[in-house]
Amino acid sequence: MRQQTVELSSTHRRRVLGSVLVVWSVILLMHAVLPWPGVIASGNPRLAVVEGGHPFREKLAPGRVLVASRQLRDPNFAETVVLILAYSERGAQGLIINRPTTVQLATVLPDFPGLKQRSEPIYIGGPVRPRRIKLLVQSDQAREGMQPVFADIYVSESRTVFEQILGKTTATERFRAYAGYAGWAPGQLDREVARGDWHVTRTDAKTIFDETPSTIWPELIRRSALKWL
Repeated sequence: MRQQTVELSSTHRRRVLGSVLVVWSVILLMHAVLPWPGVIASGNPRLAVVEGGHPFREKLAPGRVLVASRQLRDPNFAETVVLILAYSERGAQGLIINRPTTVQLATVLPDFPGLKQRSEPIYIGGPVRPRRIKLLVQSDQAREGMQPVFADIYVSESRTVFEQILGKTTATERFRAYAGYAGWAPGQLDREVARGDWHVTRTDAKTIFDETPSTIWPELIRRSALKWL
């Protein structure tokens, strides 16, 4: 049976995109005016500065994250961290995990009563199909309509899954909602990685659900020039 999806109305889509345009403008201004900072020493004696440390040369695969390099200026992806959802000879899909908007989910999805008492924002997942909502779910059980990404992290577009999670969100089951996603044609992402647009590394649930979004890219880009001894 085909799962019913969750989508934004045209009015709410414009509101969400209006929020992220502010972010894009700030990023572009910073790129135009400010020099890129050098790597900041972490003070950790187990780390040393190297060129292109191996932890950021992972193979492309679902569950890996793409860390935008400093040279990537496309406003859709500058200073982003993208979780890869799917990767094959047919192309790749991912979600930007560090671009929350200032718009609450309850505002853009008013027909979900379970959101009224919640304050989570909606995230910009990428430029493709920005009306479509994708959920990243951490759960100790897989539900119908959820596809595994890595470990206990799943992705879903199912309205039924969304309703079920809203009715039972515990410490072992939580979610974030993303408007749109990132998509690449066959071979496109491989070429971008080879060109140096992206660093590829592993991630965990803590990075996705617990870290402050604005700190994720700066920390990972700093680590991209470090190598574990």
